[in-house]
Amino acid sequence: MLVRAYTRVNPTESREKVEKALKNIVSKGKIRCFRKGDVDVLEIEGYGEESLETIFYKIRQKKIVDSFRKLLRRNRGGNETVIMLNKQSAYVGVITVCETEKESPLGPVFLQIKSQNQKIEEIIDWLAPETKA
Repeated sequence: MLVRAYTRVNPTESREKVEKALKNIVSKGKIRCFRKGDVDVLEIEGYGEESLETIFYKIRQKKIVDSFRKLLRRNRGGNETVIMLNKQSAYVGVITVCETEKESPLGPVFLQIKSQNQKIEEIIDWLAPETKA
């Protein structure tokens, strides 16, 4: 599976702080910066379950598995799903999901999970299993 987290870097933000926020989301991955139009974008890309290790434990610690699962399922399409996370929370190591971009004042971090061999539903079930009967 491919795991990507990306966000714009605002002119008022420190690139190092945005990079830290991304590393607090994707456990293992390669960082790159590029321009998209007139905006700087920073992304981290990793592969496999180990890239989602941090998220796996943090959503359990914060007890947001159900809401995380709900958004992953709602936003799935084909062999991928995307969820938005609050960039400022990610910087301090906290996972906070956003349903709209406005919930993250500096813009959200987009977390994209793309299945290569297994079905996206299996990945969602592993990452955020159903907890209610």
